[in-house]
Amino acid sequence: VRRSCLTKDRARRGYSPIATENFASLVGEEGPNDLVKKFRVGPESESSSSSLHQPNAWPNSEVWSDEDASFFISSIEEYFEQTRLAADCILTAICDGIANNSDVTSSIDVLSNQSGNHTSILTLLGYQYGSRHKKGSKG
Repeated sequence: VRRSCLTKDRARRGYSPIATENFASLVGEEGPNDLVKKFRVGPESESSSSSLHQPNAWPNSEVWSDEDASFFISSIEEYFEQTRLAADCILTAICDGIANNSDVTSSIDVLSNQSGNHTSILTLLGYQYGSRHKKGSKG
């Protein structure tokens, strides 16, 4: 199932096996690969050329039954949508709380009007019990 969700650009969508990504390298440091499995989904748009609006990589019916694949996809999409709505509510509350400061009003307007064109990425993490780096290494 996992292999059917691999994408060429694993940092944005689909499944990433354990020890294939390295967070330390994203912040300019050296460290061991991450001991975590990841599955990412985000907003899709057929008309956008943005790297943040790409197709999601889902398990297909060759690996899972149509019913199982459909259940997984609909469950993750619903969870993603609900977390996005919660994030929008939090962002709106923050913007409302600081809206009286005229120096930041234009920035707040941009942030509070993003719900129709969000770039959120949902990352589901799977840690294996006992998967820790050896003592003394960063991570």
